[in-house]
Amino acid sequence: MGIEAFYGTIVGCPLSCPGILRDDTSNIPRGFYTQAKPGDTISLMVVAINPGQTMTDETNLYADPDPVIKAKTHLQFVDRIYTKNIGKTFHKRLVNWLSNILQKAPEAVFRETVYTNLVKCSTPNNKMPSLEVAKACFGQNFRRELDYWKPKAVIALGAHCDSLLNKLGVAHHLLPHPSHRGAQNYHLPFCEEIRKNLGV
Repeated sequence: MGIEAFYGTIVGCPLSCPGILRDDTSNIPRGFYTQAKPGDTISLMVVAINPGQTMTDETNLYADPDPVIKAKTHLQFVDRIYTKNIGKTFHKRLVNWLSNILQKAPEAVFRETVYTNLVKCSTPNNKMPSLEVAKACFGQNFRRELDYWKPKAVIALGAHCDSLLNKLGVAHHLLPHPSHRGAQNYHLPFCEEIRKNLGV
């Protein structure tokens, strides 16, 4: 199955979970990105807790009713964020940190990295998703994503994602959340540990 068709099954998720934001045009199940193709070797799957609030440019972006087209539109939108350097601090830091881990140029990291979210839907005011919602999305979506990409290593971004992945029994490494207001080099020991475990 191609990447757009696969993520179309996630965008079209039939679940109606409590405590999430969901509509047909902006708040769709989303928060995934890669430049890899099915069958490529995936070194890292980087997992955040959930997509956060929609960006201004996402308003009404997903109006086409076809979930595959919505998935394609989202992939193109996120590609612009990373390749045109128009993202937030989160996106810019994440690329640099992955470059550090993989010892690859920033523009090359997503050729062997998949970015995704444990819970695919946003929550009001960025409230942390409950364990029950995480379990539901894991069973419906994230478990299939792991099987689809077969990453060598999974990285949890931040303590909340780390805690939920532990409870779900997903082996992973921890990396601070790139939005964290830490010291300039606070991420380096985490990157070094992951790099050592990967044998890079």
